[in-house]
Amino acid sequence: MQSFLVLPVLITVAFCMSENSDIVLDESRPDVFYCPTKPYTDDSKKILTALPIAKLCEYGAGKKRPQGSPQDCFNDADEMPLACDEKSRFMKRLKIRKDAENLINSKDF
Repeated sequence: MQSFLVLPVLITVAFCMSENSDIVLDESRPDVFYCPTKPYTDDSKKILTALPIAKLCEYGAGKKRPQGSPQDCFNDADEMPLACDEKSRFMKRLKIRKDAENLINSKDF
């Protein structure tokens, strides 16, 4: 049985895809993303669950999840083309930051 961290929406995060997005990416926790897994009536009642970043866009941009596979996020928000684009940008940003840190910390600098 997997356990997931449940956080209220009012958390402060470093990066959110858009105002209407259900996916939240946090640069301080690059190994996870947050999304609602249950229906909600308004944004103040939205509860987000932390899921492994590998689950975000795991089937590819614009592709539907296979029939019979479990839904990770409410309304399949993690499989939307926007989610896949944002994951790509997020991962590039993390790589650039890591490369810069490695350069600063290298002995050749």
